Amino acid sequence: MERTGAKSVDSVFRRYQSAGHSPRRAAIVVGSLIEPDRIANAHIRIHALEGRLFREVVSNALAEHGLKCSVRRERNLYPLA
Repeated sequence: MERTGAKSVDSVFRRYQSAGHSPRRAAIVVGSLIEPDRIANAHIRIHALEGRLFREVVSNALAEHGLKCSVRRERNLYPLA
């Protein structure tokens, strides 16, 4: 999974660079930031764990390109827009 995530981020990063952009930061937009351990339902907890794994893989791949990454909840971004 990490290798695939790194390839995907690398591909996007190269496309931005070839378009003349120099990304310096990135954000991962998520629906929820709840800790999986706090979820009683095992099925839902597994989805939360998948989300956390996804964020970690993408964050690590972005760090390989020297990009700082933040995680933002989707509903918190609407007022900013």
